[in-house]
Amino acid sequence: MHVVFILALQVLVVLLIGYTSLRKRFNLKNQLLLLALLILSLFYTSVMRPFSPAEEQFIMIAALFVLPVVGFMVLAIIIFARKSAHPEVIRNRTYLNEVQRKAFHFIALPMFVPLEYYREIYNLVLDGAYFTFGLFIEKRSMGYLCFLLFTVVLLLLVLFSLIEFLRLNFKPVLFGSLLREKELNQLASYFYSTVSVYLVTLFFFPNDRVVVAAIAIGFLADLAACLVGMKFRRFLYGDRSMEGTLANFLVGAMVGLYFVGWVAIPVAAVIAVFDFINGGFGFDLNDNLLFPLIAASLLKVLLV
Repeated sequence: MHVVFILALQVLVVLLIGYTSLRKRFNLKNQLLLLALLILSLFYTSVMRPFSPAEEQFIMIAALFVLPVVGFMVLAIIIFARKSAHPEVIRNRTYLNEVQRKAFHFIALPMFVPLEYYREIYNLVLDGAYFTFGLFIEKRSMGYLCFLLFTVVLLLLVLFSLIEFLRLNFKPVLFGSLLREKELNQLASYFYSTVSVYLVTLFFFPNDRVVVAAIAIGFLADLAACLVGMKFRRFLYGDRSMEGTLANFLVGAMVGLYFVGWVAIPVAAVIAVFDFINGGFGFDLNDNLLFPLIAASLLKVLLV
């Protein structure tokens, strides 16, 4: 029964997103894929039980401190974004607007911090939990970044699920200029990105090396493809450009080389090809959700 708290949060997310997806019925293909993965994560947690009872207690305590802080930050973003919330403004987005909208992808940048530093943070956090709350958590030799990241992202996921539920059912222009026009009536890209990080940290726990590499490759390759593709769209096929695809591969390969060496090159190639086919042939599966998951799955196999 020690996973009850985490399962309760996961069920809440599934209910909020499931209701919203089935009610709105926009981009139903991606929303059902998202919902299926969230349900899979719920069963994975209940069967695999990756976290100890003490670790789940820590997540419960963390929720009391993290959610108010994150909630305040999100409220500030909402207030800022509402200044440009008119659909006409959203429709006439500039290149700078797109860069701002892609800011969530910079969650990949902290992945470049050496894992040794995260281990020190992990030790400090667990020591703090012991001295403050008397909670003893056996320290892991690996998986410390996954645990820290999962704790934060799970709480973000709950908060973002509530925001998307309210935005789509009651306030369709809640995030204003941070949304594309098509996102006014469907789940926003930032939510897919959050779910992707959550799934990678859960499914590939406790392999910190795979997780950091997958998040960095997935998000930065997608960021490069989008920004380069918007700026230099000369050789087009469907909704994709050769320039964007090349940027996708080059950035993914370079980022991957930093984390895992040459094994990252075929991973970057698969992601770039998948992205080109996905957009060029009109499949339009959400890349924010799939890129990190594809990268983590391939790295898990190749590194073994």
